[in-house]
Amino acid sequence: MFRPRAQDLRSAATGFVNKGKYEKALECYLALEKKEPREPEWSRRIGQIYERLGENERALAALQRSMEKYRKAGFEAKAGAVENLIRRLDPTAAPEMPRTRRRLAVGTDRIPPTTPTVPTEWAYHPEASKQVRLAQALADLVPEPSEEPSDSTESAGRRRR
Repeated sequence: MFRPRAQDLRSAATGFVNKGKYEKALECYLALEKKEPREPEWSRRIGQIYERLGENERALAALQRSMEKYRKAGFEAKAGAVENLIRRLDPTAAPEMPRTRRRLAVGTDRIPPTTPTVPTEWAYHPEASKQVRLAQALADLVPEPSEEPSDSTESAGRRRR
């Protein structure tokens, strides 16, 4: 029995999608998912095709599989992108699903846990604290402008004329 290679299925599926033949592309992607079960990309594409065909329940199931596979592989950003697709299809899925960006942000020193309102909230961030210290040092160096010009600036202005 003839079994197509993964590369052949991939190129055939892409061709079918480009031609708008989503049912045939879906068959190819389902075969690819069986051939390469740990690859999250096939589940994502299956979900997107189901969405185009109007089968939202199947699309949600496939996208959920894809998100779990991306997380298991350590690709949090891609899992977040798939999570956004799921939320677009079913906004009620939001409460039970953890926000990927939030999970990435909390506990790291790269992203503050909340959107800062003042620079002091960024003080624990290494790069931000450098910027805050630099801004404070520059503010200390530059004197605040006084409301009345001093005599030295007036006389200096007369000398230049």
